[in-house]
Amino acid sequence: MNRKIQKLDETVVNRIAAGEIVVRPCAAIKELVENSLDAGAHIIQIHVKQGGLKSIEIRDDGCGISKVDLPLVCQRFATSKLKNFDDLYHLNTYGFRGEALASLSYAGHVKIISKIPESPCAYICEYEDEKIRPSTSIKPCAGTNGTLIIIEDLFYNNPIRLKMMKSASEEYTRMVDCVMKMALRNTHVSFSLKRDQQIEPDVHTNGKETTTILQNMKMLYGADMVKDMYETIINTDDTPYKFQCKAYFTGTQYSCSSKNSSNSMTFILFINGRLVDCQPLKKSIQQMYAVLVNKQISPFVYLDLIMDPTTLDVNIHPSKNEVRFLHADQIIVSIVQAIERIIVAKSAKQTTTTTQLTFHMVCLFIHLVFFLNQRICYNL
Repeated sequence: MNRKIQKLDETVVNRIAAGEIVVRPCAAIKELVENSLDAGAHIIQIHVKQGGLKSIEIRDDGCGISKVDLPLVCQRFATSKLKNFDDLYHLNTYGFRGEALASLSYAGHVKIISKIPESPCAYICEYEDEKIRPSTSIKPCAGTNGTLIIIEDLFYNNPIRLKMMKSASEEYTRMVDCVMKMALRNTHVSFSLKRDQQIEPDVHTNGKETTTILQNMKMLYGADMVKDMYETIINTDDTPYKFQCKAYFTGTQYSCSSKNSSNSMTFILFINGRLVDCQPLKKSIQQMYAVLVNKQISPFVYLDLIMDPTTLDVNIHPSKNEVRFLHADQIIVSIVQAIERIIVAKSAKQTTTTTQLTFHMVCLFIHLVFFLNQRICYNL
């Protein structure tokens, strides 16, 4: 059948595009948290209902959105972070595409309350399909400096996507994982995440300027893991593929399988401050652990990689979860070898210590047997 080619309606195009960005509630959380961080927030409070499907509220104390910018804030490709294509190679922000809020306005009902320090009051606005919701307008209201974004009825107009969400608890678990990872690196920001009618948050960090990564790890992932944590800085300034990587990783004695039912490695990767995924690097580290350890364990690996932004392509997918970079093979080998050297050295030291301890215990046992024999002979 010969069908005539026709241009899709703009609303249809935007709803299709929105489905790539807001795949599930935790993707919305990630986009909104990144916006808050770009706004210079020091406090980020998140409250969700029914796993984020009923509502997501995220409040920050960032720079806020001015009244004149509110009409544009949910429009597709409207952003303050990018002016021309070359800016992609010099990014110092998380967002740059100007699609997150637009996509959320197609996937759910969006309400924004924001106040900038120069304004005597906050302003509230509701959005639908990129535009200010019909029969509503930008209105003044009470509010503190910063922004509150409320997303309600996520995927109300996408029943198939809604049915794909297995359960509210599973979606919330994904949110907890995402927020914990983002809170881990941003030690200067106070994060909190709670659900439904909870009073105490499931995720909480102090957000002090003096807080370290290890302190955040202890708070978020537990003290037991930190006890078996190794740390190193990988620096390759003397190579053509210059990069610096701060790495924290558990040794062969720790397994987070009790916290991770999938019995797989917890892998957290930041590249130039952006939480991303790199499957080749992750698989290489997994294989390294598999070779070093006979038994199946679930290690924890955190990598904070800094590289020349001109060698990094962040514009792979609208979700911004995936990146590609030059000299990937050499960089992956350098990181894996550095981690392997430390684990092998520490394991050898532990083995030596264990051997020495065993020798001393044997000697003690021999002396004890000799002493008991002497006592027996004396009594006879």
